[in-house]
Amino acid sequence: MSGRVLIADGSATNRIALRAILQAARYEVLIAETQEDALRLAARSRPIALLIASELAGGGLLARVSENPTTRDIPVIVLSAPGDAKMRLAALKAGADEVLSRPIHPRLLIARIRGVLRERQTASALAERQDTVRDLGFAEAPTQFGARAKVMLIAHDAASGNAWNEALTPFTRDCQLRIQTACDFGDASSDRDGDVYLIEADPDAPADSISLLADLRAGSTTRHACIVMIHAPGDPDTAAMALDVGANDVVDARVAPEELGVRIETQIANKRRGDALRNSVEEGLRLAMVDPLTGLFNRRYALTHANRLARESMPGRTLGVIVADIDRFKQVNDSFGHAAGDAVLREVGWRLSENVRGKDTVARIGGEEFLILLPDAEAQVVPAAAHRLCALIKETPIRLPDGRPPITVTISLGVALAVPGESVEAVIERADKALYDAKAAGRDTVTVSGQAA
Repeated sequence: MSGRVLIADGSATNRIALRAILQAARYEVLIAETQEDALRLAARSRPIALLIASELAGGGLLARVSENPTTRDIPVIVLSAPGDAKMRLAALKAGADEVLSRPIHPRLLIARIRGVLRERQTASALAERQDTVRDLGFAEAPTQFGARAKVMLIAHDAASGNAWNEALTPFTRDCQLRIQTACDFGDASSDRDGDVYLIEADPDAPADSISLLADLRAGSTTRHACIVMIHAPGDPDTAAMALDVGANDVVDARVAPEELGVRIETQIANKRRGDALRNSVEEGLRLAMVDPLTGLFNRRYALTHANRLARESMPGRTLGVIVADIDRFKQVNDSFGHAAGDAVLREVGWRLSENVRGKDTVARIGGEEFLILLPDAEAQVVPAAAHRLCALIKETPIRLPDGRPPITVTISLGVALAVPGESVEAVIERADKALYDAKAAGRDTVTVSGQAA
C-alpha cells in the first residue's frame, strides 16, 4: 500500500468514485460521511492525506483539523463544485493545502496527493534537523525578512504577460512582480533570483514549459524557489506532469486573480519558512556539527539526531542503523600517504551520502568509520540498502591526488534495527558488533544483527 487516505464526503456516488481512483493507485481508503466522523477517524488513523468535500469543509472543520495537535500535520485537499470560485478562495484562506474542482481527474488527484506530501515531508525534515541543532545548543533566532519577495511570471508571449500583469497587480502589492516571456527568460543573461516563479504553459507546446520547470528545479540558484505552473484549461495531464517534475502548485489558466494572489502569498510564506530553517540548520552545523574533512555530520550530531529519530518513529516502522568501515584503511595511508587516505575518506563519504534517501543521515563517527541512520524504515529495506552501498563503493576505483592511478577500496557494514524500548546506544552497539562479524567473515560484506526487530 502507498498509504492511508481519508475521504470525507456525504455523497455515496462521490465516495465510490474517489475510492476507485485511490485504490487503483494502491492507497488504503477510509471513509467518513460527516464532519465529526472525519475528525474522529483522522485523529485515530493518522492518514497521509485528507480529502474533504466542499459541503463538509465549512463550519470551522479546516480550523479544527489544523488546530488539533494530532491532525494538524495531515495535508488537506478540498474537493469543490466546478466554477465555485468563492468557495475555493475561502478554503485556501482557511488553510487547505489544495482545492480541486470536480470532476476529479485521476492522474491529477494522485499527483496532487504526492505533491502535498512532498511539501509536508520536506518541511518536516527541515524542522526535525533544526530541532536537533537546538537540542545541541546551536540554534539562533530566525532571520527577519525585510525585503519584498520577488515573483517572476514567465508568460508564453508578450500579450499574455501584459494581461497577467494587469490582472495580478492589485493582488501582489506586497511583492515585486516581474513579467518576462519564456523566450526572454531562456536568455543566459536573465535574472534567476526569484522567490516564486509562475510558469504559463504554452498550450501549443506544453512540453517546453515542463522542460523549463525541470531546469529551474535543478538550477543551483533556483532549486529552492517555489514554482507554480499555470496550465491550459482542460489539460490535467500537463498539471499532473508538472507536479511530478517538481512544481509546488498548479492552477488552471482561468483561475481568479484573487485566488492566484492567495496562492502566491502561500508560496512566499513557504519559501521564507524553508529558507529560515535551512539557514538555521546550516549555521548551527557550521559551528560544530560537521566533520571538516568529509563535510558529513560528525558523531556528536549523529547521536543526538538518532535519539530524536528513535523517539519519533512512525507506527509499524523502525530506525535502521548501519555502521560502515573502510577495509584495510591503514594500508592506504601506509602505501600512498595521508593525502591519499583523505581523498578516500572524502570519496567514500560522498558516495554514501549521495546514495541514501533525502531523510537519511550519514555521519563520520571515527577515523574510517561511518554511521548511517534510516528513519521510518521497513525491516527488509535496511539490509538491502547496506548491500547496495557495499557494492557501489567497490565497483568504481577512487582517484588519488597528484595524478596517481586510482585504487579500489571496499567497506564492511553492520546492520541493526531498533526494537521497542531499546536505547539508541544499544542499537548502534549491535550494529557495531555486526560490523566486526563482517570483518571476521572476510570483509567487503554485510552482516545483520541477529536480534530480530
